[in-house]
Amino acid sequence: CSSLTEILLPSSLKEIGESAFYKCNNLQSIVIPEGVNKIDKSTFEWCTNLKSVQLPNTIEIIEQAAFRYCNNLTTIQIDKPFGSLEVPSYHWGAENSTIYWNDGVQTPPNESVTISV
Repeated sequence: CSSLTEILLPSSLKEIGESAFYKCNNLQSIVIPEGVNKIDKSTFEWCTNLKSVQLPNTIEIIEQAAFRYCNNLTTIQIDKPFGSLEVPSYHWGAENSTIYWNDGVQTPPNESVTISV
């Protein structure tokens, strides 16, 4: 998948499996469609040119290392309000990633987000 530059995922997709796009080095951005509720571990690991990710409101689980070693990842857009999804910083792998929530809140780089109970 080293020549893959973009991905169009079907709207019927419910989860993205482990290492599905592992080492897709030329992938630059990904929009995960509504309906996807899980991104498995290492799904986008080593996608070194990935710069932006857009996640749907339906996302509930982002497994460990889902975006590890995505060193150019700077923007993560989540269509959920702040605090509604647990996002440990080690899942991203890019120290300069900012998470943008749909309610306008921004999570600074290298900071974890946990659900308030």
